[in-house]
Amino acid sequence: QLTRSTQHSTMTMAMASTSEPSRGTTSLSELLSLSIALLDSDATVAVPVSDSGVGNGSDADATTHQQTPIEKAIGLLADLQTQISRNGLLSKNEHLDDVPTSSLELLGVEYQLGRAYLALPTHAPPPSAEDATTSNGAHDNTTSGPSPSILRKRNVIRATEYYHSFLKRLEQLGEGMLQEATLKEYHAMLDLEDGNDSTTSSSSKRSARMNPSQIREMKIQRFQRKKSTTQKRSQLQSQLQRRSRLGIAEDEPLEGHDMESLSRTLFVETLRMYAEGSLEELQSSKSELEMLDMAIKMESARMQSLDPRMNRNGMGGRMPMP
Repeated sequence: QLTRSTQHSTMTMAMASTSEPSRGTTSLSELLSLSIALLDSDATVAVPVSDSGVGNGSDADATTHQQTPIEKAIGLLADLQTQISRNGLLSKNEHLDDVPTSSLELLGVEYQLGRAYLALPTHAPPPSAEDATTSNGAHDNTTSGPSPSILRKRNVIRATEYYHSFLKRLEQLGEGMLQEATLKEYHAMLDLEDGNDSTTSSSSKRSARMNPSQIREMKIQRFQRKKSTTQKRSQLQSQLQRRSRLGIAEDEPLEGHDMESLSRTLFVETLRMYAEGSLEELQSSKSELEMLDMAIKMESARMQSLDPRMNRNGMGGRMPMP
């Protein structure tokens, strides 16, 4: 069983071997490989900072900050997005058959950004000198800036945006990309989100809501699709390794695939696996956001109770009776 990093490296070699891709595309593939390796590494290992920090949106001095692999990966993936757009490598008007094999892998950048923002650690900002004491001179344990719950909510929302962007891009590729069952679940998920909109009537929200039995069945079907896709990827990986081991020419078929066909099928199955993972994370993120909203409300109530301006004279802001 290969690790995800090893599998991705094998896929990258396959892409570099097909159709003599341009140097720019190859370098982008290498950049994506590095980003995925960072996401799959130990998030506690710090790497030197090179650009502005990501994560908490802090303006802290870069010389005192060490980026985690997750933060470094986000910077690389954002740069990757910029280069893909600048070079016009992917078009929203393309169908699956129009996308060169050498560019298929790059469709997964938004998925990796979603992964990265969900894995991004959030830290409460350190207390400032002004926060050290209250106006009455008493010590205050509160800190300036957003709380970890607020920071986490921002990251989860950002991740869901990337997952939606990724799924919609795959849907635009048309027939042959996503399975019918995958599209059906995604559309049902979008309908549920529309039904939970604040402008939707209560009766419409009730009709759009899924019951526990439906949710359980949806999860089972998604698990089966993901398992099937993972098995297909493993078989294709084995074929790729066998070709390399036997020294078979790129245009020579083996088990129904030449090198171009094998690489393309492998990339498509990988994107399908990412799609199932995106659906899974979108569902989990919905529940997490609900819990974060509750936590933020509790934190807000606590802060108001500790703030002397909100609790003047110990009477909840009421002026004393004359």
